[in-house]
Amino acid sequence: MHSFKATSKFNEKSEFQEAMMEAIDDTYGSGIVVAPCASGKSAVIIESLMAAGTLGLILCYESQGVYQMKEALEENTTIRPSQIYTYSGSKRDKLPETDAHICYLITTYGMVAKSKARRNAESLRVGDFVRKTRWNLACCDEFHHAGAETYMPLVKDLVKISDRVLGFTATLYRSDDSCKAKNLDLETEAKAFSKWFGPVIYRTTCKQLEDAGLIAKIRRSVVECDFTPEFQTAYDKANGYQKTYLAALNPTKLNVLKAICHFHKHCYNHVGIVFANHLIVAEVARECLGNRWVVLSGGSAHGSTEKQKHNPDENNRIVQRFNNGELDGMICTAVGESSMDAHLKNFCFVCVLEADAGIASAGQRIGR
Repeated sequence: MHSFKATSKFNEKSEFQEAMMEAIDDTYGSGIVVAPCASGKSAVIIESLMAAGTLGLILCYESQGVYQMKEALEENTTIRPSQIYTYSGSKRDKLPETDAHICYLITTYGMVAKSKARRNAESLRVGDFVRKTRWNLACCDEFHHAGAETYMPLVKDLVKISDRVLGFTATLYRSDDSCKAKNLDLETEAKAFSKWFGPVIYRTTCKQLEDAGLIAKIRRSVVECDFTPEFQTAYDKANGYQKTYLAALNPTKLNVLKAICHFHKHCYNHVGIVFANHLIVAEVARECLGNRWVVLSGGSAHGSTEKQKHNPDENNRIVQRFNNGELDGMICTAVGESSMDAHLKNFCFVCVLEADAGIASAGQRIGR
């Protein structure tokens, strides 16, 4: 039986982590744990996997989550590195055969879900391995994505073959028409997740963690920025994505962004994260903020001017530089919303340059 190392930080548990583990131990079958970012879900996932047996699967939404989960397993547990497998981005370990006795696999939904995209022979074999292995426990991180049309069949297959499947998320809703703010109730939640997967077995809120002093109290503000006359004229004549880009790149907004970031850095030595929905917007923001700001993105998007193609390895290095205090900040597209651990002490502010990505996205961004 594997366990946490004596030196692991995960040996110290908050009351909320203990409550999550109690809920998992006291229930059976598939279930969902809903807890805010920074509540310690990663430690709970790892402890649950070790307690369940020697065949464990972790599904992440982004490659960044895969990297971080692997590091957490290697640094904090007695599981041998040779027993930990990853399959994501440029890091693709050769998996054991289907009769494996010890295997902790970390991958993304997208890497193993069935799709219309053409897959090479190894990818097909990994997908078969995931679906044919009787996992002692399969953990679905960022579970709110599991309801996507392309991912739901995979998760349903796992429920059939695994001893147990657990979902973990801070935001149990999806940014679609069924989950607008007015529809965020238990009935909508049950329709979206519980009826096909399982019930919520544990739930806590940001307010409860704030009151316990376990996460920072967040102050939210909206800064309204008028168009410059030229951008107002262009916006009135534009259509589609032209309007989106003009609204995001309004010079007044960019000047305010620069002023906020400058204030935090030079008055308090704070570092921060700026979120943008589109890569071209992120690149313009970086030009405004300077060379100590770096773009974290999922790849080359339409309209990109960057020569460098981002990949999971490069993104992992960027996050490490941020946490080492080598940057003033990161400008993140959607790849930075989920499963990104930013634990630098003087990381104290987030700016959302494009605030129209949906309620689930908003919750994940604030959670950083």
